[in-house]
Amino acid sequence: MNINLIVAALFAALFVWQCAKYQETKWLLASLLLWLGFTFNLSSVLPSVYTFSNALYHSHVAIFIGSLIYFINQVRWDKKNRLIRFNPASGPFLPYLAMALVFMHLGFAALSLWVWWLYPAGLTYFAAYSLPQLYLLQPTYFMGMTLSLAGLMMIRARAKNTRALTGTALQCAFLWGFFSTALYIVLDLIYAI
Repeated sequence: MNINLIVAALFAALFVWQCAKYQETKWLLASLLLWLGFTFNLSSVLPSVYTFSNALYHSHVAIFIGSLIYFINQVRWDKKNRLIRFNPASGPFLPYLAMALVFMHLGFAALSLWVWWLYPAGLTYFAAYSLPQLYLLQPTYFMGMTLSLAGLMMIRARAKNTRALTGTALQCAFLWGFFSTALYIVLDLIYAI
């Protein structure tokens, strides 16, 4: 059994279950349509290589892009208190999953841009190989760190008895995404030696 496929299927199933439970149909429908679009387009380009099971590896991409609809409908910026507030009807998990996906992708993008800025001529072949591998070919680590960040945000919110995120919490979430991506590259380099 492929552990990446199992984790990707569980991640997608958890998302679908939470969206169905808390009636986030717009986010679910947008993510599902994006995922089906990715699947059909890539399977037409790579017919014997890209299959339905491979499409589950990229479910976090469709869920992330679909979360923009969630942010438009359910998330509000409180200017007076400088907080991000969530709609309580969306359940205890989905807001933090959306924020965790955003900050994991921001951390991934920041590290990718930093590597490209430091080595514009491509001197670091290993990082250029390891970053797409993390994101597209071995999503277990990326999805695991996303779920752990969402869990940490939930624990923090329950401890403070609020459904809002402060600027400090957002900075910590970005650093989590950045350093967890950097940690993957370092561990991948260590295990490659």
